[in-house]
Amino acid sequence: MVRPLVDGFRRLIASQRAESGMGALLIFIASILVAAVAAGVIIQSTYMAQQRAQSTAELSIQDVSDGWKILSVEGEVSSDGLYMTHIFLKTALHAGSYPLDLNHTVIEITDGTHEANLYLDSNWIPTIYVVYNTSKGFIYASRTAPSASNYTNDYLFNLTTFHIDKLSNIEVCKSNGTAWNSYSGTSIGSKTVDELRLEALIYAAKTFAKPSVSYTVIVIRDPNNNYDESTPNRVVTQGAVLKLIINVSSWNIGPQTHVTIKLMPKHGVPTLEEFWTPPTYARQSYISLT
Repeated sequence: MVRPLVDGFRRLIASQRAESGMGALLIFIASILVAAVAAGVIIQSTYMAQQRAQSTAELSIQDVSDGWKILSVEGEVSSDGLYMTHIFLKTALHAGSYPLDLNHTVIEITDGTHEANLYLDSNWIPTIYVVYNTSKGFIYASRTAPSASNYTNDYLFNLTTFHIDKLSNIEVCKSNGTAWNSYSGTSIGSKTVDELRLEALIYAAKTFAKPSVSYTVIVIRDPNNNYDESTPNRVVTQGAVLKLIINVSSWNIGPQTHVTIKLMPKHGVPTLEEFWTPPTYARQSYISLT
């Protein structure tokens, strides 16, 4: 009985025939093309997602690691001892921070009564001329060389650098009433020429820092020589130390005043510094605020 069933099943299988035609072939090819297109779309989407994720990760790392650290804060007091005229921020980059362009760093400062957002002075470039008088001190700072006839026996400091470690590059001349002649002495009055070079640089920086408009900078250390005042790029790299000078003379910041300063780079973490001015300035010329 089993055998007839097996024989019948074999005859049933043997009687089946496959059929194929042009339509089936077209459907098969279309299926392959659709699968290829879908695979291409998936691969392209995956690649774009990978690039976007990598870019986002890099920006996230910058936003976390880039930024400024404030090493110290000092203030300069007016001659009458009543108000603070300038604030000096000594700054450097955070550990692991990428190089930053100082042109893109905004300083937000407020004393509770005034508020300002400061950008680096776009004209803070060489050359700046400073005139020194042995009895009056520094009396002139401009981007235009003064006439020698107006400053007989005075000294002209030609500032072509704002790096403290390159003070020797500052040319010094003396007026004879007709022309500025190169000065080769080692001292002027009771001070050495190198001391006066540094004072000339600080005097010019304070003069050109406009109240509530801009700030200026003095380079204390730049081991990689990347900060170049003669170019539009003010790039600061690891190891560099800067002194940022803010003119607050028009704010009349007195004793026991709360001041808030925030350094905001283009990418990175803003740095906040808060301090109270002392109960009294006690006729000090410079005060530590940190």
